[in-house]
Formats: sequence, C-alpha cells, structure tokens
Amino acid sequence: MDTTHDNARERTPYADMVSARLRAERGDKQLTLDGLAEAAGIPKATLRRILSGERVADVSQLVRLCRALGLQPSKFLEDVERRLDGADPIVPATPQVRRVTAKRAGRARQSPDD
Repeated sequence: MDTTHDNARERTPYADMVSARLRAERGDKQLTLDGLAEAAGIPKATLRRILSGERVADVSQLVRLCRALGLQPSKFLEDVERRLDGADPIVPATPQVRRVTAKRAGRARQSPDD
C-alpha cells in the first residue's frame, strides 16, 4: 500500500476555508508573497499553491504560516471552524497586496506582487 502523499489539492470546505483565511490574514498584515514565504520558511511556489487552494498545507507548514502571521495556530483553526459552522461569513479574497519597490523624493513607487 502506497502511503506517500504530496498534499495535492483535496477539495473540502475545510481546506477551502483554511486557504481563504490565510489569504485574508496575509492581506490584513500587508505581507507580500515573498515576505510571508521567507518568514514562514516555505518556498514561494509552495506558498502560492497553498494560498490558491491547489495544495493543502501540512501541519508543520500551517503552524509556520500562523506564526509568521502573528497568529496562534489553535485560534486560527477555531476561527476556521466557527466560520464553517456559519457563525461568521466567509471572508472574500483580499485585494492584491502591493509592495514598495523604490522610494524617490519621499514617495514610494509600487509594483504588483506576483
């Protein structure tokens, strides 16, 4: 029996909500994809797949992401459960986060995050 698992997308309401909440928290904290990936110690491509819902974060990744976002993993999961139970509405995807790439004459020029 093959017990390997690559965390490929398992479409469930729970996995969808985890991805949605991670995206919302990233937007609330105004973190770039690069910044969150670095803070959590997760490759950028893997983080992109987790946030888009193509991949399910394993426990280690979820704990590192929560910590990088300043969240307690247990509280994060309680929030996911509460939202799934209908106590809170699903948070829509946040607008694209922008990062400052250069400063000129006291004004910042911004470019879209990839």
